[in-house]
Amino acid sequence: HDTTVSMFADDTKCHRHLRNFQDTIILQQDLDSVANWCNDWRMDLNQTKCVVMHFISLITQYTISDTPVLKSSSQKDLGITTTNDLKWNKQVQEISTKANKMSGFVKRTAFDIRQRRDRK
Repeated sequence: HDTTVSMFADDTKCHRHLRNFQDTIILQQDLDSVANWCNDWRMDLNQTKCVVMHFISLITQYTISDTPVLKSSSQKDLGITTTNDLKWNKQVQEISTKANKMSGFVKRTAFDIRQRRDRK
């Protein structure tokens, strides 16, 4: 099969280029194999963290251990947010928001330090 399984720490990702309906069936079979392997080795899959992200219009409902996998339009992996439209808007917005919060923290801290210094 052409499904790629990537593992890092406690994260596992399965991805496959879907060209037709048969590819969706193969991907489901591969998801079943991963779930069975985890079960055999007494490793729990956290169903609340399992998501599927479609990059094409071929939408299929996948399951893991007979539980539907939630659909998501974006996913964060190692600090990078990927969206199903492959645009960077969400990633840039998240970084900008984080930078603005940090900037506000630095300004407040510097102001507090100046006030304490001026009181002496």
